[in-house]
Amino acid sequence: MITAREQFTQNIVRVRETGLLYESVTNLTPSAVDSTDILRMQIILSVSSLDSLIHGLVLNGIIEILEGKREPTKETQKVMISISSVKKALNDGSLLDTIKDEIILRTGYQSYQTPEKISDAMKCFTAKKIWKEVALITKFDTSEIIQKKLRIIVDRRNQIVHQADAHPIYPATRWEIEKSTVDENVNFIETIGLAIYDIAKLS
Repeated sequence: MITAREQFTQNIVRVRETGLLYESVTNLTPSAVDSTDILRMQIILSVSSLDSLIHGLVLNGIIEILEGKREPTKETQKVMISISSVKKALNDGSLLDTIKDEIILRTGYQSYQTPEKISDAMKCFTAKKIWKEVALITKFDTSEIIQKKLRIIVDRRNQIVHQADAHPIYPATRWEIEKSTVDENVNFIETIGLAIYDIAKLS
């Protein structure tokens, strides 16, 4: 079975392959086509990759607690399971599979993108201070600066998704976007994502 880390890595590879598409289109049609939307797609996909990673870690972490492989946290006690799922597990004996389905159902609509949301999600299965640990592992900077940079990237993602990246005063004009900045953002998300995975596994 593919691990959350492997899935995350594969998703980041897809993001970078999308960047290669941008280069190809730009080289073939330098002035005929505005290919910057491909860069915007990279921002969306990279944030989505991180979101998906956190979902996977939450699921695995809670299951490991139930299996006795990990100590529960205060937040673990707040994880709710429906009566219908309990009845199903009692009837067919598929406790872990039923709980997995329930967790996926209950967290599926959650967005684990901002530093705060990621931190809250991780508290379900680890007591570690995630962003302080990320700062120690990555050596980027302080945890505050790392969180600020992630917020900026997520804000840009939301600007693209919810506002079509349009300028509020000049709606026909979109905000500028540079490939170098996008590449830097993708690298940043990959680095903190892998750090979060390592922290989760060592908890």
